[in-house]
Amino acid sequence: MRRLRPLHPDCQPRHDPQLGFWSAVLATIFSITYDVGQLAEWLGMLGSGGGPENASTPLGLVVLLTASLFLGTAFLLLLVSVHQLASLDKRVWSHAAVVFGTAYTVLISRPDVAGATLRSPRGLAHLRRPYSRRGRPVRKG
Repeated sequence: MRRLRPLHPDCQPRHDPQLGFWSAVLATIFSITYDVGQLAEWLGMLGSGGGPENASTPLGLVVLLTASLFLGTAFLLLLVSVHQLASLDKRVWSHAAVVFGTAYTVLISRPDVAGATLRSPRGLAHLRRPYSRRGRPVRKG
């Protein structure tokens, strides 16, 4: 196998070690927040009736969707930081981790964005005044 020559010092990848540290901290916080929020939602502590058969409350949706959405981004930044610190002979594996981490982030972000834009407003609809199709307030009684 041919030995690669080192890069010129000006071409060495630059990274901020603080980015890796804080992305790891945030990924941990968002992961724990999601886990605790999911358990609280199942147990009915966030206002729902509990269990999978009852609808989530607006608070439950905000807690779960926000934590899940930011978890993917923090995790991907962590993987990029690990890739920047990897030695050249191990970099193919860290690059593969970045590829799979990108797929993970895209796959979890899509339902979270859809949930935040479609499910959450419908969950909050009972707080607004109902309107008819013509845009006039609906009269009760």
